[in-house]
Amino acid sequence: MEADVVRFQNNKEKWVAFVGLLDGHPYEIFTGLQDDDEGILLPKSVTCGRIIKNVDEDGTKRYDFQFENKRGYKTTIEGIVREVQQGILELCQIDFRRAPLPDAD
Repeated sequence: MEADVVRFQNNKEKWVAFVGLLDGHPYEIFTGLQDDDEGILLPKSVTCGRIIKNVDEDGTKRYDFQFENKRGYKTTIEGIVREVQQGILELCQIDFRRAPLPDAD
């Protein structure tokens, strides 16, 4: 699924959001902290990419984000969704999926 990258700050913490697009409209959103230790490392130049859903042999779902770097190589960040986020994620997906699409004027 194609995705836009949105960076924002909340209480002095830097965050990144991956907004999955369906027909060019927001469909689902994934967020994570941006930090060097345990957060998401993403070059500032990255503004879009792809969200990839993976299912392990035991049925566990994992969402990855893939982008093309400046040299043209595909780079994948694995596990952009943590289990703690899953409930919030599902609520956001319901809202995005049921919201009426804006008229294209």
